Amino acid sequence: MNRANLSSLPNEVKRPGYDVENVHTGIVHIGVDLRENDLAMKKVFDEQDNLYTLIEKYNDGACNA
Repeated sequence: MNRANLSSLPNEVKRPGYDVENVHTGIVHIGVDLRENDLAMKKVFDEQDNLYTLIEKYNDGACNA
């Protein structure tokens, strides 16, 4: 997934409800500098134009995406 292929996704796939061009992302880490794992995740997010899906799963089995 990235900005270039958002329009080619099936209709049942939700699109961002905001202007993705106006969003700036980063990784927050309290410490001196980025850890190796943070740099790896930053690379993945950069390749996806910082688009991702967050799914919240609750103890009662409910999900929120």
